[in-house]
Amino acid sequence: YTGELQKSFRVYQSGANLGSAKLSFVDASGKPIPSFSYTGKEIRPAEHSGVTLLLTTGKGAALQTIGEDEYTVIGYQNNVRKGKATILLRGQNARSGVKSFTFTIAGKGF
Repeated sequence: YTGELQKSFRVYQSGANLGSAKLSFVDASGKPIPSFSYTGKEIRPAEHSGVTLLLTTGKGAALQTIGEDEYTVIGYQNNVRKGKATILLRGQNARSGVKSFTFTIAGKGF
């Protein structure tokens, strides 16, 4: 056999996987958003005006915020009814991995 084989690889720095990341949702003032109100329609926090996805990794002095350019939202599950919903993120650029995070859809207030 003769010929040529070419292959591309992405090399990531140690700790660049989303596997250990934590996700929280914050409003414009940086205050945590513990849940989203039920609307009868899909809840998509990443597309919600005034909501920021705060993705972090590490602890204490080693805590790092993962930039918006280092991940992309690739889907949602169970994000219409009240209860637990899921957002699915994939690392990009210097980040690798796919990770799901849960968020809560609460009943409407009175």
